Amino acid sequence: MKKTLLSFLIVLLCFSFADAQIISIAKKKAGGGTTGTITYVQSNSSNGADNVTLTGVTAGNLIVVVYLQTGVETDLTCSDGTSSLTAVTPGNGTYVSVQFFYLLSANGGDMTYTIANESGDGTYTAAYEFSYTGTIGYDTENHNSGDGEGSITTGNITTGGDTAVVIAAANSYAGGDITSQQIAGSAPTAIIVSPVGNISIWYRIGAVSNGQATATDPDAGYWGAQIVSFKVD
Repeated sequence: MKKTLLSFLIVLLCFSFADAQIISIAKKKAGGGTTGTITYVQSNSSNGADNVTLTGVTAGNLIVVVYLQTGVETDLTCSDGTSSLTAVTPGNGTYVSVQFFYLLSANGGDMTYTIANESGDGTYTAAYEFSYTGTIGYDTENHNSGDGEGSITTGNITTGGDTAVVIAAANSYAGGDITSQQIAGSAPTAIIVSPVGNISIWYRIGAVSNGQATATDPDAGYWGAQIVSFKVD
């Protein structure tokens, strides 16, 4: 009798453990589990050049390159000499180009990212490296353009996951110093501003729900701005 009761308890315990595992897996699939992480590693920028170098890139990391220039371009490409980066839909304005490129799995080493088919002046190139745990993917973008001093806005996005890196860029043809950069109403993690002030790039790590990038342009003139996000599952 004792042996039978013990066997029954063991079987019941096994079923309970299996049920708990199924519930746990279901919760993770439904978004109830832990998500991945994303971490800034390094960035670099190059004023007046169509290329930028990152030193000691870790293979497999996320690379995001931003290229801005005076003059509108629609057929720009970017390469690290081994792989071609994927181009995001351009966020151009009148007389200005704003173009993002990305590589979800970086080649390792000292890498130079070069833009091709550019023909404008006032060029500026920046590159970011991010490490992550989980699965990285391109998420979404939005862009906007305008004419006149005041507010720069990209248009709203909603990120597809709880963990994301959101990067914005703005290019002002008038040459004014872009200030008051925000993403979804909050201060960015970091800001890159060109030496002449008319170009700015800023990013934030975190989810965005129906939010946009904003900034202030003190000079009347044409501008273009774009926001892109990458999510980790």
